[in-house]
Amino acid sequence: VESAKEELLSLVPATESVEFPREHHRSLIGRGGEGIRKLQGEYNVSVHVPQEKEESDTITVTGLTEQVAKCIEHINGLLSSYENIAEERKLRSYSETVIVPHEYHIKLIGRKGATVNEMRNKFDVQISFPKDGQNPEGVIITGLAENVAKCKEEIDKIVKDLDSLIHWEVEIHPAVHAKFIGTGGRQLRKLNDDYDVDIRMPGKNDPNPSLVLISGKSEDSIQNCIEYMKQQEEDFIAVMEERNQFVAPVAPAAKPKTERKAFEIHGAPWENNQE
Repeated sequence: VESAKEELLSLVPATESVEFPREHHRSLIGRGGEGIRKLQGEYNVSVHVPQEKEESDTITVTGLTEQVAKCIEHINGLLSSYENIAEERKLRSYSETVIVPHEYHIKLIGRKGATVNEMRNKFDVQISFPKDGQNPEGVIITGLAENVAKCKEEIDKIVKDLDSLIHWEVEIHPAVHAKFIGTGGRQLRKLNDDYDVDIRMPGKNDPNPSLVLISGKSEDSIQNCIEYMKQQEEDFIAVMEERNQFVAPVAPAAKPKTERKAFEIHGAPWENNQE
């Protein structure tokens, strides 16, 4: 008789409750209620999650006693998983700001974002460059604290290396700039590689549209590059003069750059890779 009674009672729907922190309710529910529907289908129960306005942590499960117990055990297991995810997310939210001169941002980003993406993958961090209204030199690194520290150390080293470069300024007639840049910047990259320098052409908003900045580790390499560019400029102007298209003004001689000045390149492909 007792066994028959217990069997009958097991068929009577039961309702049990489980405490589940409100901050994890959204994860339990899932997109469009997918998580709850999966639980209900798997255990053939009804799961009620309180609405946000109720400010309650209590979730109720209704169904056959055995299935309700199994569903609650599953929910408790999910809670442990969600708490681990939340803790990981918290740890990964650590951030530091490293000061990088604005003119070095292009070097950190690299062609089509190659350099910054390599650092993101290497250290498993997010690297954000300043937007309008923010500190123009503040680069934000976000991730696990130890990874942020390693990435910051590498960026500091890059900045130190860039600070050690020699900078020369030379005026090149703007009409010749396109010749040095080439299609997609191909010719400019070749010049950089051939002379082991970094050439920065003026942006459209720069006060002197002729001023070109050339940086490198060797003064001889920089001067050789300048000599080549000035010869190319002279040849180009000579051809244009023969065609009576213009008479180019005489540009002043190149000179070492004594004070850092920001240069901008607008519409370049790497701008689309910033965050």
